[in-house]
Amino acid sequence: MGLLKPSRSQGNTRLYTDSDLERLDVILTLARDMGVNLAGIEIILNMREKMIEMERQMGEFAQWCNRNCHGWRLRTCRGNRRGMRLCGRHAACPIVISDR
Repeated sequence: MGLLKPSRSQGNTRLYTDSDLERLDVILTLARDMGVNLAGIEIILNMREKMIEMERQMGEFAQWCNRNCHGWRLRTCRGNRRGMRLCGRHAACPIVISDR
């Protein structure tokens, strides 16, 4: 299953990074404290990695919007689009915004 993948030294000793140790802590918490089985732990860790990557991508997108959508106030649409429109300046900008 390979929940941890430490690197190896030339003498074949396992070398754990801080990230490996954090991952081990999560694994132990899930298994010992929460009773999650190994298959469940693998799914949770994969979802956690995907969420971290999505957060990184969202941060990059927010930076892009800050650089390219000057003068526009970004707002999230909660189902009420009255008074709101999509950014017409940039075809790649799907955020619902308002110039009010």
